[in-house]
Amino acid sequence: MPKFGPMSKTHKRKISEANKGVPKSVDHKILLTIIGNQLEQYDITVEIYKQKLAEGLRWCHGHNTFLPEILFGTAKHGNRCEECRSKYEFSRKHHLPWEYYEQKLVEQGGGCGLCGGPPTKRKRRPAAFFDLDHDHNCCSGDRSCGKCARGLLCSRCNFVLGVIEKDPTLLNKLLGGISTYLRRYSKSAQYTPPDGKS
Repeated sequence: MPKFGPMSKTHKRKISEANKGVPKSVDHKILLTIIGNQLEQYDITVEIYKQKLAEGLRWCHGHNTFLPEILFGTAKHGNRCEECRSKYEFSRKHHLPWEYYEQKLVEQGGGCGLCGGPPTKRKRRPAAFFDLDHDHNCCSGDRSCGKCARGLLCSRCNFVLGVIEKDPTLLNKLLGGISTYLRRYSKSAQYTPPDGKS
């Protein structure tokens, strides 16, 4: 897998040479894409790249191959399919390898660490993934150092745990008040408008 980070001098030189005195045609943009993604190591030429685009395929940097456009979700640009982008974002946000996610998922029996349910599907995302729960006393926000990771949760459980973790007394208040609230506002207690007409 190619390394990410600053471009090497050789890489910059190739891009600079490709840009010299050449009008910015579609072929030129594809050539820059090939150089930028280091696709020449896979013997990808401008012609092959154009053919794959015409077939509705895009290059995925994680899989190192062309994949159907639908696997990239709503992203118009970018060189990772939705699955690879999620794996990359997980590693980037939590300083943990993707293998940690897979290992934790096996330990949890394939479900959410709290409710045991499936991962939450997000809008505009073809794949569903669990959220990484971490100790917010160590790292606040949705990023972590990796050392304070606790488990994988569905989005619903992660949200509820976050609220209860901030105010531990809230859980007892909720448990005591839910049945009263539901009795008071059940369907049998119909709303009566102020004018008396229903």
